[in-house]
Order: sequence, then structure tokens, then C-alpha cells
Amino acid sequence: MNVLKYIGCIGLACAILASCKDYDSAYSDVPMTNNAIVFDGSILEYLEQGDPDLGVDYDSMLFVINNIPGLRDSLAQTNNLKTVFAVPNSCFQEAMLRLNNYRAEKERGGPLSLQDFMIEPFVVIEERPGPVPDSTIIIEHHYDYRLQLDSLISRYILEGDINTQSLSDYPDGLDTREFKFSYLMHVLFQRQFASGIENMGQRRIILSDKNGTQLDEMWDRSETQAIDIQTHNGYVHVLVNGHEFGFSKLIANFQNYGNEYIFD
Repeated sequence: MNVLKYIGCIGLACAILASCKDYDSAYSDVPMTNNAIVFDGSILEYLEQGDPDLGVDYDSMLFVINNIPGLRDSLAQTNNLKTVFAVPNSCFQEAMLRLNNYRAEKERGGPLSLQDFMIEPFVVIEERPGPVPDSTIIIEHHYDYRLQLDSLISRYILEGDINTQSLSDYPDGLDTREFKFSYLMHVLFQRQFASGIENMGQRRIILSDKNGTQLDEMWDRSETQAIDIQTHNGYVHVLVNGHEFGFSKLIANFQNYGNEYIFD
């Protein structure tokens, strides 16, 4: 009887291990090193190839990367390791849908696409009456929608190679700055319980936009659907399809697009 119980425990442990491995990677027949999936190429090549195992493409993310000066070159460097949280196309679609619905509701103009934000920076001149008769105050309003989009996409690109192994040393998560504007982000590795056994459940990484505050209840968070994809120049973690690109900030940044000449 004891032998049967022993065999049953071994079988249960093997089943749990198998289920954990399935979550850790949607890939099959690929090499792995230190629990990381090894992709034979760069971060850019991974994004360009897409991920048929996960059923996701990154065309929208690549469009932004390719159209913001210098961004593609930064990701192509093999001597400067980075960690990229890959954003599936559906996340961009959700963000643009919410933005366009808001603009329609507020009568701010027609629907926008990512292409609209790639225009060159421009200045709008506002003239106001001066403090004395027949005088005029000139106010310059500077607009750079491409820079605003750059600041949002950069929040998914962090310096260094951050993976679950390195994050295990930070039980409360790691504060880290994105690679271009030094905006503060937070990365947390979690492993859930499985059948009451600690550290045997599903693994995930949570990426948070701290919104400039240490109060974590004010943070915007997103989870991953795949983690620890090791490339030639860093790691890729794939965000869930339900994430909204920009951490719900497209409305704040682009709601008045096309209304630059209207001053209150």
C-alpha cells in the first residue's frame, strides 16, 4: 500500500510539472536554457516573425518602431542588452478603438490611426490681446505627437536582460527605468500555487506603469502570456491580448488631435 501511495505521489508531481511547462511556453521542439526559450535571432527578428505558437503578431508594434527615428536602430544593437514586453496587435486595436470612441462621443473629429501620429512636429501660433491697448501677446503651442507615441512605446523596452531568474531576487518586484526617457516602471515575477504546492504553479511577469507614484494602488498593470524568450540581444516577454497599449493613456495624449487651433 505504501508503494502504491509513493507511485501515486510521483505521478501527481509529474503531472503538475507538465502543466507548469505548458504554461511557461507555448513553444514545442525548441531549445531551452535555464528555463528560458531560446530564439535564434534578435529581438527585432522575433517581433518580425510573429509567434504562431501563441497566435499573435506584432505588426502594430513594429510599425511604431520602424517609424520613430532611431528606435529600430536601438533595438538592433547586439552589444546593448534589452528586455522587451511584446505588445500583440489586439492591444493596439483596443487602445485605438477606445480613443476613437471617445473622440466620437465628444465630437473631437474622425477616427485616427497610428499613421496619424507620425507627422512632423509643428507649432501653432495663438494671438491674444496684450495688457495695453493695441498690443498683442504671441503664444507658441508646440505639438509633437510622434514624441508622445515614442514615450508610450518606450515603456515596453527596458535596459538589461530581465528574466524570471533575475527577478526571483526581488520578491516585491523591481523598479526599473525604460531605456530612452528613464521613465520609472515596475516588474514583478509571480509563481502561483498548484494543488497546494508552492512554486509549482503558473508563472507570470507583471509589468506596471507606476504613473509617477509609489502608491501601488495607483499603478496600471499588465500580465504576460509568455515569458523568458531569450534572443541574441536580450529577453522578450509577451503581454496578454487584453492589455490596452499605452496603459490607457491614448485618450489623454491624443483626444484633441486635429483641434490644435481651438483655444479656450
